[in-house]
Parts: sequence; C-alpha cells; structure tokens
Amino acid sequence: MEENNLARMKCINRRTRINQNDYMQKRKIANGMCKRKKKEWLNDKIKQIEETNRKNETCKFYKNSVFFMKKQTPLIPLCKDNNGAIISEMILVLEKWKQ
Repeated sequence: MEENNLARMKCINRRTRINQNDYMQKRKIANGMCKRKKKEWLNDKIKQIEETNRKNETCKFYKNSVFFMKKQTPLIPLCKDNNGAIISEMILVLEKWKQ
C-alpha cells in the first residue's frame, strides 16, 4: 500500500505515461489484495458461524448470523430547522446545510 501511495504522489507531481502505468499497476495489485483479504475474512466468518451451529451454541450462532441478515438501508437526509422541527425534504435540508 505504501508503494501505491508513493507511485500516486509521483504520478500527481509529474504526470508522464511511465508514472501513470506504474501507478495503475500498483493500484491493481493493491485492489486485488484488498479483495482477497475481504474474501478470506468472509470465509472465516462463515466457518465461525458453521462451527457455532455444530456446537449447538444458538446464542452465538444467532449473533454471528445476524451480520449476514442485515440489509443496508439508504440514509434519509434529516435536519432540524431553527424552530427545532425536523426537515425531511432534500431541498430544504440542503438549504439548511448551506446556512
């Protein structure tokens, strides 16, 4: 990752094809490493859940399996106006943030 950051700074400071290609190669390597580590982490998590199920530890099994059941919900932009009332309309919230 540190090599990737150095290549990025080098590419930003002096934008040549060699610097860009070097940065892109290191970026691909770093992204692949992150994907691999995430896959390993998920596989370990699944193995842990399966193990708790085999041991009949229902409490731990449920706590671990809830992680996969959670749905990501989009954040609803909310803000309070000067009177303390909650604003939920996107345009009004953006206006309030500008202030």
